[in-house]
Amino acid sequence: MKSKIIRRIAAGVIFLQIAYVVLAKIVIAIMLEDTSAIDHTEPPTGESEFYRLVAWAVLIVLLAGALLLALPRKCERAPRWGKFSLLGTVALIECSVIVGALLNMSTQSFGPDVVLNIGMVALSGVVAFASASELFQERAGAARSSVFPAPTPPHDRS
Repeated sequence: MKSKIIRRIAAGVIFLQIAYVVLAKIVIAIMLEDTSAIDHTEPPTGESEFYRLVAWAVLIVLLAGALLLALPRKCERAPRWGKFSLLGTVALIECSVIVGALLNMSTQSFGPDVVLNIGMVALSGVVAFASASELFQERAGAARSSVFPAPTPPHDRS
């Protein structure tokens, strides 16, 4: 029962992270004026497109991981290697968020940013824990099924 609650909380946290990133992108696009043409005379590099591509890939992986955590019965038909790689990637992304927040906290004096970073570390820790625990449960289930195969019903020979 606890595992189910933690999975749902983790999925909700991932949905909140995705909503935060999307809303931040929208607000920045609306509020900030593009002055890159004024500031720089050289042609733009492909760096911004690469950043956008990586950001969208991370958001898609997080969304798929949130759906996998929130709807485990619906996603049972997914291949085991797919679940394993997706949840592992979600755990790595959340660990990188934790490391980034801790590095940000270490360079600042105590204030509102530090409090937000503490919240980020706590919430990302829940998601990383839920993803990792699902990984280990999947792996243990695979090991159990290969060592102790499911019993087959006896054949009726009448």
